[in-house]
Order: sequence, then structure tokens, then C-alpha cells
Amino acid sequence: LKGIRIIVSFVLHTWDFGKMLCKLHELGLYGRHHVLFAYYNPFARLDLIDESIHGCNSSQAWKVLEGTIICSEFLSSIFGIYPGHRHFSTNETYKDLERILKPGIQVAKSLYFSAIYDNIWAIGLAINETLKNFTVDEVKNYKHSTNKKKPLLDSLYKNLLQVDFEGVSGRYFYNKTSGARQKDCYFGIWNSNRTLLEIGFYDTQERNLTMTQPPAVLLKSKGGTAPSDSEKEHVVRRRISKTAIIVLSLFSGVGILIALIYIIYAIVHNKHVMIKDEWPIMTSVVIFGCILLDVYVLVHIADLQTGIEPEPLLKDICMVSAGLLIFGFTFFYGGMAVKLWGVYKLF
Repeated sequence: LKGIRIIVSFVLHTWDFGKMLCKLHELGLYGRHHVLFAYYNPFARLDLIDESIHGCNSSQAWKVLEGTIICSEFLSSIFGIYPGHRHFSTNETYKDLERILKPGIQVAKSLYFSAIYDNIWAIGLAINETLKNFTVDEVKNYKHSTNKKKPLLDSLYKNLLQVDFEGVSGRYFYNKTSGARQKDCYFGIWNSNRTLLEIGFYDTQERNLTMTQPPAVLLKSKGGTAPSDSEKEHVVRRRISKTAIIVLSLFSGVGILIALIYIIYAIVHNKHVMIKDEWPIMTSVVIFGCILLDVYVLVHIADLQTGIEPEPLLKDICMVSAGLLIFGFTFFYGGMAVKLWGVYKLF
């Protein structure tokens, strides 16, 4: 999927949606390796797109729309997810109730009337539950404008939020901010036949996404077949602590400084008797410095063997460590060479 461009659109009106599709066609941002996520407007008449108004014709707009992943609260009705749902009380389906609702147009039939029927039931259930806590006289004499506490209204609102039942449009319930909602949000994809194909749904209560179509269906127009499965090895570095590296670096720095002073002193005072004779203290210092440097090198080698590459956040420490190694070898072993020269006059 490398190189795929994802475009997200939330356009409500048909005119704006058509303009957006034509703009994508003009820029070439459609087809292979381009994925459009869009909100679906069921009233969009893409067959009425006019090139003089929108910038492209209807067939070009449909070409952009092919393979688009659609999300909308209308999809559950369009996909026919709930045509066989029976009402929890009447045990009737929407087909049974169609004679009562008498929709004027097909769009209204598929999108609204089943929800309106369930909405009326939800309000009725809430009112019925509210009346259990109030007498008939309390309801008759209730005046919203004069009652500051509004107990009846608060009780009705509370009971509305507790409504949850299986209706002819599916599971029906309310939430505190946006009115009636069904449980699942469905996703569809436009195919080459200009029809929506259900590809999955999102359970808003469980926060779980379920895909009902294989990856090949989604990727058919967006890059060919699904990528083959492959194993990926994840390597976790276990390196020595940053503090240990800093302490070792400080010791090495001090040792390098002592070795440098000794070399300069030995060169300047090369005829001094302490230089020519074997100086036990300086010999011990140089040997200790060499041992410390060797330990430092071994620790770093062991550390580098625990992963693939140095940690990005320790880049500066790695550079300092490399410098210490270079100067350490130069001055420690250089100091040993100067001492051998002073004592044994090897060169």
C-alpha cells in the first residue's frame, strides 16, 4: 500500500459534492493508489452533474467515485440491513407496516419512515414510564412556564435516555447530544456498477470495527491485489545505561589528559633522570589507563552487538565515544611508546 493517497470528504450538498469530484478528476487524484473517504448524501443526483457548472460531466464524476469508501447513517437502510427486523412489541416488520406509513417517494420510504415509526414508539414508551411516577391531575395541571424545577419534563427526558429496544429500523435508542441513533455505523464502497457494496460496520457501543468483505474487494481498484503476508521481525535494543556511558567517558577523558601531559613532559624533559629511569608511578598510571581504555572498548563492542543501529537519541554520546576511542588509543599507547623510548632508547 506504499504510495496510496487518502482523501477525506465531508460534503453535504449535491452541488458541492459534484464540484469536489470534478476537482479531483481535474487533478488526477482518483483511481489507482487513491482512496476517497466520503460522507454519503442519499439525495445526491450525480447524473445531473453539468460540465459547465461543476467542471466535469457525470461519467467523469462517477469515474472518481468508483472505489470510494462511504460512511453515513443512511447506509443501514440503503443496504437493507434491517428489512426483516420485527418490532419488539407488534412483532411486525417494515413491510407489514408499509400500508400504514404510506411513503410518498421511494427515498423517503427507505430512509425515514421506519425511523419515524420507531421514534414515535420511543416517545410513547418514555411517556408511559413517566406517567408511572405522576398522577393524571399532576400531568393535566402541569405548567412548564410556572414550574421552575420542571420535574415532569426532567422525568420525561430521563426516560427518553433509557429507551432501548429493537424496532423495525433496527436497534433504537437515544443519546444525550444527538437524538436517536442505531447501534451500528455501516460502511460501503462504490463498485463499477455504480452501486454500493457493504464492506463492514462499526459497533459504537463496543468500539469495534468489523470488516465483512476480504481485502481484495477493497484493493481491487486501488492497486491490484492485497499484499502477500510477510513476517516482520521487531528488534528491541537492550543497551547499557546512558549514565554508565557518561561515567566511562569521563574516566577515559581524564586518562587521556594524563597521558597527554606525560607525553609532552617526556618529550620536553627527555634527558631527565626520571624519564630515562623506569618510573614506577608513571608506569602504573599508563598501564591503568590502557586497561581502562580496553574495558571501555569492550563495553562499547558488547553494547553495539545488542541491536541494529545506535539509538537516535544517543547520537551525540556515540560521537563523543568514538572521539574518546581515537584519542585514547593515540595517547595511551603513545605514552607507552614514549616511556619505552625514554628507558630503553629503542629509537
